[in-house]
Amino acid sequence: MLQSPPVAHTGFGFREEWRHRRLGVVMFLDMVGYSTHMSKNETHAMGKVEHLSALLHKLVPAYAGKLVKFLGDGTIAEFHTAVTAVSCSMAILEAIRVHNRDAKAADQYEVRIGLHLGDIVEKDHDLFGDTVNVAARLQPQADPGGLAMSSNVYLSVRTQLTLRGGTIGRLKLKGISEKVSVYAVPPAHTP
Repeated sequence: MLQSPPVAHTGFGFREEWRHRRLGVVMFLDMVGYSTHMSKNETHAMGKVEHLSALLHKLVPAYAGKLVKFLGDGTIAEFHTAVTAVSCSMAILEAIRVHNRDAKAADQYEVRIGLHLGDIVEKDHDLFGDTVNVAARLQPQADPGGLAMSSNVYLSVRTQLTLRGGTIGRLKLKGISEKVSVYAVPPAHTP
């Protein structure tokens, strides 16, 4: 019978708090200019939120994702793979682009999306940890109607998906200890 060698005291022994960790991709999505929309016309702003909510409740599960939290003008979602997270993000951006093409100016809106791949901690049906924080800080790096993802995500999808855009550098993100390499996909209407 094969026996495992004794575990040395190197600090790498299993820790019970790791039991609630898993690898995943976090999407942080935010509506651009939501506060301005609300201050101008609450009815139109709420209509935009309702449209976005319906869109997310349809598309995120269709790409095997899970809506974790809807924040009114944005959301946190989780995906098991980078390819489903990026594909869903692009589908959301395209659906909003089509909506805006056909909608009155007062009903149009844009979002920014940030994606990061890493360890996720789930507690009480919510997500915590550095991965969530990085995704949240990446989101403002995207152009309105665009997507910003960490190199962790980009390196996982670069041979599977054809994406426009490019690396915008290693950025120091607020509250994140290390610089993050960021790949940005511009809005569809950008040449």
